[in-house]
Amino acid sequence: TTLGAAISLQTKRGDTHPGTEIELQAGSFHRVSTELTHGRKLADGGHLFLALAGLNEHGWRDFSPSRVRQLFAKVGQDRGKLSWDLSLTHADNTLVGNGLLPESMRLQNRRQVYTRPDRSENKMSMLTLNATYQLSDVQTISMTAYTRHSRYATLNGDLNDDFDPPDTEESGVENRTRTRQRGEGVALQTSISAAIHRFTFGASVDRAHTRFLQTEAEGFLDASRAVIPTEEPEVDAWLEGRTRTMSLYFHDLVTLRPDLQLSLSGRYNHTRVTTRDQGRELLGLSTQLDSEGRYRKFNPAIGLTWQATPQPPAYAGWSQGNRAPSPIELGCSDPQNPCVLPNALQSDPPLKQVVSQTFETGLRGTFAPGLRWNASVFRT
Repeated sequence: TTLGAAISLQTKRGDTHPGTEIELQAGSFHRVSTELTHGRKLADGGHLFLALAGLNEHGWRDFSPSRVRQLFAKVGQDRGKLSWDLSLTHADNTLVGNGLLPESMRLQNRRQVYTRPDRSENKMSMLTLNATYQLSDVQTISMTAYTRHSRYATLNGDLNDDFDPPDTEESGVENRTRTRQRGEGVALQTSISAAIHRFTFGASVDRAHTRFLQTEAEGFLDASRAVIPTEEPEVDAWLEGRTRTMSLYFHDLVTLRPDLQLSLSGRYNHTRVTTRDQGRELLGLSTQLDSEGRYRKFNPAIGLTWQATPQPPAYAGWSQGNRAPSPIELGCSDPQNPCVLPNALQSDPPLKQVVSQTFETGLRGTFAPGLRWNASVFRT
């Protein structure tokens, strides 16, 4: 499900991008990045592609190092009527983005930090399988399946809002979060050509399981503005949520005239979101974050493309999209029992799904072989 738009990426393949490439970059603040790609054809229509990327930098502010590690591997085969590929994406990144600096401190030294650390650690692995089979000259079937596992951890050193000697001597507080997500999904579709129509029908199922834990520990700010905790972390929130979305969709590309094409499509989404407050059930916290919601929506779309020559092709379209709340958003939707989850959306429960309406029109053309242009206006 999408709101304003969807992005479809076609990754490189070993048969379309053969050879080996190495890229090195270096810059200020001890920034060094490397990238290695290798593609090759295999026997019997097979192909292999591998990409590795890494980045290290100290950052332009004090105590702001970041590290990025990324891997992408893809293997596949085109053999007769069957085409398939299997890809692996893995990332292990540690990013430090220390918070805003008061104006008085910036005038002294713009490199210093107010409180620290502000660190995010992200690990993600995803395996994706794509397959297409040519049933006949006018019909194909295709399938996509994926599984994705991710872990996110944040560490934020902040000033203690309760700091008021002698009642509260701790000047800082260390906030930590841990999020684990596991998701998988499968989509099946078929495409059929019949006279002036090009039909596509499909169905998909996606589900995800999320665990979220947040703790805080009071402490002191040292000379470098880092928080040194002096007590054991206390759990503020402990949530577990599940999301499942089932979708049916269709698309019809109608060739009204050789220079005029009409696009009609629709997608029905049924999403169920469940959040369980493990902190209240297992630790006796005072939070009330249990929630459950079902969200249904049919999203139509229509578009028209006019390929008049010698004028550049013109197009216009209208579409609708929707997004259901996440388990964490639902868990923070009660203003009487707020929680300090990251990126939380506070609203009166139950949260409604977000529905968007988008209109777009534009022109596209070619200046010269290999050089294309596109100009569009859209409103969502």
